[in-house]
Amino acid sequence: MNRRGPFPGMDPWLERRWGDIQHSLIGFARDSLNDQLPEDLIARIDERIYVGYIDGGARQIIPDVSVLEMRSSQRTEPREGTMGRGGVAVALVDEPIVFSLKDDLPAEGFIEIVEAKGNQKIITAIEVFSPTNKLQSGPRRDYLQKRREYHRAGVSVLEIDLLRQGRHLIDIPLTAISGALQTTYKVCVRRGWRRMAQEAEYYPIFLRSRLPRIRVPLRPTDSDATLDLQSLLDDAYVRGRYDRTDYTQLPFPPLNDEDMTWALQQIKQWQTNAPTVARP
Repeated sequence: MNRRGPFPGMDPWLERRWGDIQHSLIGFARDSLNDQLPEDLIARIDERIYVGYIDGGARQIIPDVSVLEMRSSQRTEPREGTMGRGGVAVALVDEPIVFSLKDDLPAEGFIEIVEAKGNQKIITAIEVFSPTNKLQSGPRRDYLQKRREYHRAGVSVLEIDLLRQGRHLIDIPLTAISGALQTTYKVCVRRGWRRMAQEAEYYPIFLRSRLPRIRVPLRPTDSDATLDLQSLLDDAYVRGRYDRTDYTQLPFPPLNDEDMTWALQQIKQWQTNAPTVARP
């Protein structure tokens, strides 16, 4: 039986498997939003792909067409079947065409809420940060440029940062956040129609706290949608079978001594309360 994890909020051990967690959060968030949005709005997942810079960074592309190499696998004309031993009909399988992919490029998903008709105007963009855009100069620069484009177009932007590694990236200067509110995890919301007021909504998230329920801005005339971030993470944990995580390994990045002591206590209590399976 799959079950929820040992922590009330974010699990630091999940950062080692962030690609899977990030994609799960994005998919579950898309589904949750589409259950709430007005009929004329749609939440869609899009994807950006990064390719290498000469200086070791990366640049962003959004692919239209991928160029692949196709090779023959000596495909023969399909046949209905043949007779095996004892006169029993044996089904034949069709031979596939084999594609050799040129590159395995890192991809990042994000959500855009768009109008269902016309040019599908973008209303809100939702980003779940990855190590790529928090650690690498090229992707970071590309993301900041994309965020500026959203702002110029009056698009609301919601940024979710559940990573301890990397540089500060949310759309509030670190110097504007008092020391007590410079938390381990954080969420930032900028409403597109309030750009002139320079307002930002900030959700500080402490390591030992439940992840928040976030208000997702739509159009000025719409009520906000809601993302229960903790519920999304719990779903990703359960469906991804992360209760099989090896908690004897140290998390990365490491926790400080005080937080590590607390985390190990949470894990021990969780393991002690694990449901037992009756043996025959």
